[in-house]
Formats: sequence, structure tokens, C-alpha cells
Amino acid sequence: MATYYPVTLAEMRNFLEPMGFQQVDVGRDVREIVFSKGMRGFNFDGARIPIAIRVYTGINLSDGRSRANGSDAIRVSVWIKIDNKPMMLHGQQRVHRVEGWRTNLENRIKSWKNTIGEVCPECGAPMTIKINGRTGEPLMGCVRYRMGCRGTRPCECKHEKATARHATCPDCGANLKEKRSPRI
Repeated sequence: MATYYPVTLAEMRNFLEPMGFQQVDVGRDVREIVFSKGMRGFNFDGARIPIAIRVYTGINLSDGRSRANGSDAIRVSVWIKIDNKPMMLHGQQRVHRVEGWRTNLENRIKSWKNTIGEVCPECGAPMTIKINGRTGEPLMGCVRYRMGCRGTRPCECKHEKATARHATCPDCGANLKEKRSPRI
């Protein structure tokens, strides 16, 4: 079993800032230090949609100390702004605060960059991996689904159904959850 490593703010800064990340204030509800980095955007309705990777550090905003063992992990998420509303793509990917956290965090950041790029055939907004509620299979769906766009397409990865909660597809990185039919 890996041993908990209390990551310091100085270590986090020294790791993230050379990659272009900056510490940001994301609002009153977030009580930890967050770093963000802007990325290439999407063209949508003649405008550029900004995209950012955020790293939620697990370091307390109040005192700059790493949270206690088991209370929270480092998390990586991708954010866009659609119709002037910030929206998270793909959910968050955890990085445990253990000795190899730097390598694990770098891999999470790189994997998020590789999943961005596809656009909806209906409206041109970004698409993200969703899980079909009926079949439990991943599919690509428009981020504007709740705003009325119904653009979807099958996910082309070759994963097998998840056998454990929160398994990750090795081909596309989708978070998969085991689905059980009420008829079983």
C-alpha cells in the first residue's frame, strides 16, 4: 500500500507553474488552492469557446497545508464556457497524494489534453464522453445537451463493460460505472 505524502504548496507551484498553470480564485465555495491553465479553444457560432484545465490541489486555502490523509485527493478537470456558463467536461480525475504524485498528475493532465478536440455534428460545440443511461455503454454527447442539442454518436473505443465502480476505459479514458438491470 502506498504511503500518504503531504504535498506542500511550494512543491505544487514548482511543479505546475513551469507548465503554464497559475493559481486562481474559483469562488467562495472552494476551500482549497486551485491552479488553472488555458488551452486551445473550440470555434462555435463564430466565437471561440475557452477551455481550461484546473488542478484542485487538496491544499487548504486557509493555511496552505495539505489536507489530512484520506480527506481529499488532487483532482484534475477540464472546464469550458458555453453560453457564458462555466461547465466541467468529463468529471474529475483523482491523483492520490503519494510519493509518485508528480508523475501521476502529469499523466492525468496529458490524458485530459488528448480527450479534447471532437465537436458536435449538430451544433459545433465540444463533445464529451457520456454513459448511456439505458445500456451503460459510453457514447460521445454534446456538452449543450441540457440546453437542447441532441448531438450524439457511438464511442469508438473497444472497452469491455466495467466490472468495478469507476473503472476507466483503457482506450478512451471514460469513467465507467457498473450498471445493474432492475430485472436481475
